[in-house]
Amino acid sequence: MSEDDMSDTNTETTTLSVVVSYDPKVATPEAVASELDALLDNALSTQGILDNVGDPTISAFLLQSPEVEALKRYLKEPEVDDATFNLRTIHQMLGLPIPEYLGVA
Repeated sequence: MSEDDMSDTNTETTTLSVVVSYDPKVATPEAVASELDALLDNALSTQGILDNVGDPTISAFLLQSPEVEALKRYLKEPEVDDATFNLRTIHQMLGLPIPEYLGVA
């Protein structure tokens, strides 16, 4: 489902997290997300299942990597107030080369 489908001037958007423990010998995170999408699709096919909360639109499950979670925590509480330092750190955490405009760390 596209974000355009989810945008409506009379609605708000929230993000809910689901923590899943799984056996990595049996499945990958992507496979677990795919199965949860199928489970959710099946549940949502029940007529009127979410009528009591206004029949919201729900997107597919998205994976969050540990790196993304670390970046979110870092950006919420940066250790220093230096935009250049922050951008360099983000590039390093993602394993990206530091652009010339950020100089050499």
